[in-house]
Amino acid sequence: MTKDLFEKRMEHLKKSYEQMPSHRSERDVIKKLKKQQRRPKFQFRPIAYVASILVVFFISGVLVASSGLFGSQQSANPTPPAEKGLVSQGADKNNTSAEQQQGELEKSNQDNPGNHGGNDSSGTSGKNSDEEGGSNSTREDPGSNSSNGKKADNKDSSDTGKKRSKSSKTHSPKAVIQKAMQALDTSVPKVSPTMVPVDEGKYLTALTQSSTDSYKVNLFQTSKPVPVNDSSLEHIGSNQKIGVFGASLYGSEAEAKKKVRFFKVKNGKLKLSSDITARVEGTAGHAHISWNEGRWLMEVNSPSNPSDVYKGYGSNKQVAKKMVAYLEEHYLPAPDRHGVIKVNLSKKSPEITIRWQEGKTIHYVKTQQSPIAGLKMVVEN
Repeated sequence: MTKDLFEKRMEHLKKSYEQMPSHRSERDVIKKLKKQQRRPKFQFRPIAYVASILVVFFISGVLVASSGLFGSQQSANPTPPAEKGLVSQGADKNNTSAEQQQGELEKSNQDNPGNHGGNDSSGTSGKNSDEEGGSNSTREDPGSNSSNGKKADNKDSSDTGKKRSKSSKTHSPKAVIQKAMQALDTSVPKVSPTMVPVDEGKYLTALTQSSTDSYKVNLFQTSKPVPVNDSSLEHIGSNQKIGVFGASLYGSEAEAKKKVRFFKVKNGKLKLSSDITARVEGTAGHAHISWNEGRWLMEVNSPSNPSDVYKGYGSNKQVAKKMVAYLEEHYLPAPDRHGVIKVNLSKKSPEITIRWQEGKTIHYVKTQQSPIAGLKMVVEN
């Protein structure tokens, strides 16, 4: 081998060695291998992007064409009469909905100029539909009149119900008693009934009288509401009178005590309940049943002749037992001194009278209703 050839090969070998990559450690080699194994980054592809945009425009055109067809069908098929009535009731909602649809159509026209002509037709159709709906709100058709008639009937019914409710509150027994008490001008302590029973469908009213040392409230029931102290009550029939309550002020407690006429019942043999017995006696053509409950004296008086007895309350024994049973669950007011309850079963003047003493004042309640109705007027709630 010649010297020149040897030098050329050595020079070539040297160059090849210099081109080989040099690595100082195993870490560099592993790092380079990992770098080579990494996936290439996403590359922007214009063709795919353009194709996607074309697909979007195509779908938008189809939707716009469909909406235009739907609007033309609406204009071709007018709303039936029953639906027109609903439109007139909700005109504001329909107008708002139509404006939203019009805005969407205009936005579609701007996004897709190629379908501008189709959008114009749909917009015109929608406008015609809106105008037809607007005319429905003012057009007099059977459906609209029926709807408006129903609304008017409902309003009239509602107003009537409110008036009845207001009237029932204004003329309720409680409201009438309050007005009657306010009309009294007296220095006597005022005590009103806890309730006044009134027949169904009737109204309570009152006629008051008062002075410095007494007051009196006459109670009536009428078929129509009548104001308290109305002039017509001065000539009202006695059959409409429910009863009366009031009070009187006397000069002393001793004088007031004489008006009550309380006494202690002894030697009672008629058993009215497990712990109450009554005394039965007859005097001057009348039978008397009497008993005590606390500071109260109870008396039931009836004629000895059965033909003179008022049958509406029941027999004297039945009335006495009903009163005892009712007072086992309800409480009479505790009088300052004493109180008396008398039931008269005479056919001429059936009545229950309740009196009780508070110092110099005697309070009283009288009613032609049943004895239980009279007790309801004074028992505590």
